[in-house]
Amino acid sequence: MDAMKKVKVKWVDSCSPADSNWHRIDELSLQPLTCESIGFVVSEDKHQISVAGTVAESGSVYGVMTIPKRAVLKIMVIR
Repeated sequence: MDAMKKVKVKWVDSCSPADSNWHRIDELSLQPLTCESIGFVVSEDKHQISVAGTVAESGSVYGVMTIPKRAVLKIMVIR
């Protein structure tokens, strides 16, 4: 199996209130959520990056997540 590039991706996710109840607008905290994901790059182009959390010796991957590049703040290669 060829070595896959390992990265930490810092990205902004959408969010909503923790419950689905009615809310007063002045009581809402409507801030986007900043996340960090660590994984192996499965694919990447100018629009998105896909990372897998687990890679088997056979080359199979598990836990793949695709993040739109417009939501990415930083990509750091892990050595």
